[in-house]
Amino acid sequence: YYGRIMEEKGFVKKGFSKNVLDREKKGSTIVGKGIAIPHAKQEFVKKSKICIIKLENPVAWNDNKLNLIILLALKFNDIYTTKTFFRNFYSILENDDLVKKIMNADNVLDIIEVFIDGGICNEWFDYERYDFIRFRSKW
Repeated sequence: YYGRIMEEKGFVKKGFSKNVLDREKKGSTIVGKGIAIPHAKQEFVKKSKICIIKLENPVAWNDNKLNLIILLALKFNDIYTTKTFFRNFYSILENDDLVKKIMNADNVLDIIEVFIDGGICNEWFDYERYDFIRFRSKW
């Protein structure tokens, strides 16, 4: 659903949603702690976006219960930027205190703040180059 919205808004190319689902069939994108990070190949991405979906009630996904889906539409220009993003991204997801802060957030801005403080939108990614898009699920 959210992938199709990203297609309609022109953030990604047609076929993004199908590629996300095809990717998920090859291997789960669940990273634990009630979080999944589905994504497509970068050839389907026009502009890097992250869609944060915090669920009011957990959903079953591949025998897991998910509370947070972080739909990634990523397109990087070089390996250094790619490695920096994922190092920062996974350091947030591996930190139990930060994950708890995300899961207990009362609004989407509190979630985004965790990612910004974790280096996602630091000197490597500003809002012009790397945007967060937010869709309501709980808020």
